[in-house]
Amino acid sequence: MFTILKRTFYFSVSIITELYGKKEIEEEEDYEVQAQGLIQRGEIDKAITIYQRLESNPRILNTIGMLYAEKKGDYDTAINYYKRALKIQEKVNIYNEYNDFHYIVYFF
Repeated sequence: MFTILKRTFYFSVSIITELYGKKEIEEEEDYEVQAQGLIQRGEIDKAITIYQRLESNPRILNTIGMLYAEKKGDYDTAINYYKRALKIQEKVNIYNEYNDFHYIVYFF
């Protein structure tokens, strides 16, 4: 069982690296650290600006939505970000379901 999980993990890492590239993943992490520091200092607008560079990530879109809702009280904008995150997540889930099927067929 552990071997199957290990293969799945490395397969997932290879797909992410192939899709985004290692450099882009590292840049994304740098932006997130910067934005989190700004949030801690109360500089919400600057944090949102940095997060907006990463808008292809549904987790980041949710974070932006949360900042608009909880820190700025702008619920309409927050809802728009949540909807965008859901659209991306739906596409990712379809892709994952397709890969899960092929994974099951391949390994079993």
